Amino acid sequence: MASLLIPILLRSIRNGYLELSDDGIRHRGWAFDIQVPWADIRDTAVVVESYPLVLVRVDELAKMNRRFTTLLRRIEIMPKGKYIELDCRRFDIHPVALEQWIRFYIDNPEARVELGTDAAADRLTGVGVQRA
Repeated sequence: MASLLIPILLRSIRNGYLELSDDGIRHRGWAFDIQVPWADIRDTAVVVESYPLVLVRVDELAKMNRRFTTLLRRIEIMPKGKYIELDCRRFDIHPVALEQWIRFYIDNPEARVELGTDAAADRLTGVGVQRA
C-alpha cells in the first residue's frame, strides 16, 4: 500500500496531460513522461482497438526522451515502440479532431508559434479552423 501512497503524496503519480509546444510534443501519463521534438515526428493515425487512441509515429532513428516518473508502481504501461499513444478516453475531444489538430502543426511548422495561446485553443475547438 505504501508503494502507491508515497508516490501519490510526492506527486510522481498524477493525472496525465498532453502538451504541444514550439519544441515538440510531451505526453505525461500517470507514471511516465515522453517528449519528442517536431523534427522527429513522422505521422499520426486514429486507431480503434478496445478504445479509441491517436498514435503519433516517431522516426525510427529518433532518440525519444522517455522516463518513468515512479520508482516502484507502474500504473500504466509506457509504449515501447517509436510512437506516442494518446488514449482518447482521457481527453474531452473526439479522436479525429485531436489527430487533425496535431497533424496541422506537423504540416505547418510556422503555425507552432501560436501553441500555448488562445489561437491554438480556438483552432482545436474549430473556431479558427480554415478550410483548404
